[in-house]
Amino acid sequence: VWDLFPDDKFLRFLAFGKSATVLSGWSPAEQNLATLQERLLPLGPPSRKRDDPVMIGLRGAVDALLELTETQQAAVGSPGLVNRGRIVCFTNLLAKKVTAIEVELNDYLAEVNRRLEAEPEESRLPLQHVECVLINLLPGVCLLYTSD
Repeated sequence: VWDLFPDDKFLRFLAFGKSATVLSGWSPAEQNLATLQERLLPLGPPSRKRDDPVMIGLRGAVDALLELTETQQAAVGSPGLVNRGRIVCFTNLLAKKVTAIEVELNDYLAEVNRRLEAEPEESRLPLQHVECVLINLLPGVCLLYTSD
């Protein structure tokens, strides 16, 4: 995907289980397949449990989106600086849990934005827009859910 978005879009990868594991950062030096492969290897295969706490990964993704890229850091204080992002989550979540996850994610986004507006941090920027894509990978079934 780096050949599709060479310089102006950054990708950040996380894996989750009992906690979120950061696989890549916002640094341009980490925006490559070799880094991702190197960091995925020790994790082993994904869990087959259906009750994996997907919110651990989604919260980690939101926290990662709050962190400024080098480009954003250089533009701090500029008018029109906005922080937008997309979370793509591969999971084996039961379909009936999707709405609850969406509500919990929206609540978490509102909470972190309120906190950052009340107590601004130099290295973090509130999120103006987040798109969340859940790609549900169940054996024999592939479901896609998107949310703005």
